[in-house]
Amino acid sequence: MKIIHITDLHFGPYQWNGNNDKLLERINAFNADLVFNTGDMTTDSLEDEFQQAHDFLAKIKCNNIVSILGNHDKFSRRSHDFFRKYIYDGQFVEPKDRSKVKKRRVYMNKDVVTLEGYLYEANFVRLFDIKGKKVMVVALDTCVMHQHTGFMEEEILHTISDIIKRTPHDCILMLTHHPVLSTDNEPLYSSKHITSFINKHKIGAVFCGHTHDVAMIKVNDILHNHTYRQFICGSMSGRTTVHDVNMYCSYENFGEEDEKIIITRMYPEGEDINFVDTAVEKDGSIANISGNVGQGNASDL
Repeated sequence: MKIIHITDLHFGPYQWNGNNDKLLERINAFNADLVFNTGDMTTDSLEDEFQQAHDFLAKIKCNNIVSILGNHDKFSRRSHDFFRKYIYDGQFVEPKDRSKVKKRRVYMNKDVVTLEGYLYEANFVRLFDIKGKKVMVVALDTCVMHQHTGFMEEEILHTISDIIKRTPHDCILMLTHHPVLSTDNEPLYSSKHITSFINKHKIGAVFCGHTHDVAMIKVNDILHNHTYRQFICGSMSGRTTVHDVNMYCSYENFGEEDEKIIITRMYPEGEDINFVDTAVEKDGSIANISGNVGQGNASDL
């Protein structure tokens, strides 16, 4: 199974000055089975920014692209409508019991707003057949409207648990915008609910964004006898990269003994991009394996 993880594209005033066509050529050379886009596609949740994100994602040659909302994508009351219109219009998960909802603005007030939909959360579950394996992807909306910090509604997790129990699958991967295990000054406040959810359903990996820093963590939960990994990918094409540069991550033979993890950092040089690939070994060691200008070769990945 080949996965590409992108995040924090930030179309709008935070978008980089790199050549997106060169970037797309490089991504498409990998021939991914799955592409995960973990939020902050926009800067200010404006419709033209969602349109730009759509246009970029539409050029990725992969039939299985999963995108979730980031905090920057929920700055507008129209965010949910724009997400449906330009990114994904599948079935979203509603809380089991609306009276127990604690998260702010899970629902919009129909008496006040004139929107097509009033559920203001974009949580969903998708099932993919990848080389004969049923891969379930749980996409969580950890964002709160008009806030940078995150919160996950527990009642929605209960509904997703029911979906998992009745849906045959071989493995589960999860997407969240806010990291579950590590954090910054804009944390996910309900991370305990999510870690319990991960252990309960033996979820193998979580893919996150938000921090604009790359981090890969393996956790062995002794109490629950479960091991899982969290992958945070730095910003792919934003200007707000303070501690590192723009990047994306690719995974070949994901979850297998011969798994390969590559971090691809990108340095714009006029109309070209210098791609520098770093391999992450199983023992935690890293090494640069390429640094070519332009598209590069598929073999570099």
